[in-house]
Amino acid sequence: MPEIFKSFNSFLNIILRKKNAVIVGPHRQLVGEFPEDVTFQRMYEYYAGWDQVKRSVDVEHQKFMGSGIRITSNNEKFDRFIKEWWEITNAEEKWSEFFLSTFITGNGIMERQFTDDGKLGNIEHIPMTTIYKIFRDSWGNELKLQQIVDGVFMDLDPQFYVHWIINNPDRLAFGKSEFHTLAAPRRVTQKVDPTSGQAMNPDRTMTSLLDAQAKLQNAEVEIKDKMSKPRIFASFPGMPQEQLSKLEGELSDPNSDKFIWAFNKEASMAEASINGQTKFDQYGANVDSHIDLGTGFASKLITGGMQAGYASAQSTVDVLDQRMMMLQSMASEMIKDFLLRPLAESWGFKDFDDMEVEVVFVPTVRRLTMEEVISLPDVAVSPEEKR
Repeated sequence: MPEIFKSFNSFLNIILRKKNAVIVGPHRQLVGEFPEDVTFQRMYEYYAGWDQVKRSVDVEHQKFMGSGIRITSNNEKFDRFIKEWWEITNAEEKWSEFFLSTFITGNGIMERQFTDDGKLGNIEHIPMTTIYKIFRDSWGNELKLQQIVDGVFMDLDPQFYVHWIINNPDRLAFGKSEFHTLAAPRRVTQKVDPTSGQAMNPDRTMTSLLDAQAKLQNAEVEIKDKMSKPRIFASFPGMPQEQLSKLEGELSDPNSDKFIWAFNKEASMAEASINGQTKFDQYGANVDSHIDLGTGFASKLITGGMQAGYASAQSTVDVLDQRMMMLQSMASEMIKDFLLRPLAESWGFKDFDDMEVEVVFVPTVRRLTMEEVISLPDVAVSPEEKR
């Protein structure tokens, strides 16, 4: 082989072996990386406390899980093994919790538990509310996951867990929730001097859209609560203060059956009126529309039916289907690589790549209504089948 090709091949080998560009800075490598903007506990509070968010996430989760997860291969012995293992470990329910956590927080963590002889024996879902931070090397590889439970810190080695993240184009340690844009505070960027490039004022942070809606609703409740009772202003010129106080007490007593008061001077009474035009109606409607847009499955599709199209501020069922299929494809590969492969190899199935293992999320079969059955064409379904 000519010397020039030897040099080129050596150079090519160096390139292929070289690590990626640096992703995690030294300061983050030293102290670890924390969830940014919103804590996982707060994300669960939003999910549990906001009907728009909960309905959206639940619909996404149900659509994602369908009728369950089916695992097949060309090895009958492995098929029987995985079916029994799946039922014994209650894996279906654990993966369902795992994916619900992923939609709520952008992260799902599953612990892999091994037997004394090194076999993968069980899996357990780890709640994201217990996760404190993650340590990664400069190329983004996870080195250690740190939990905090009842004030006690515990470290978990990557070989003992599977960490799946979504919505993470900036390659941070943690992913982002399906409703992250609604829960995270919004930054108003600082102005920059066009000549020097120096910041002229600091960043400002606006409240999140969900918190903004809560404040608007709370303000409206407080205003109506305070103004729900009538305000009466009475004028009795020349009446001594002692008599005024006594009369005020009689007029404000809800249990008094007295209905006549006589005065020897002119008296007048008036009720305070409330302006019928409420404040911030336009801003409140704008917040509501953004919240509906920011949820994966818009609440208006539930409250308003299917009249809305692609041009509206809500996701359609077709868009949701495509989103779920993309996530299902990613999840299938994750389950194959980080669960089924080590599970098969630890239990003696060494030819995993040759077994053609497939992970499929089985879609839910919808039950047809009587009207839909009747409307089916006879060329597709016979009258006997309809009955």
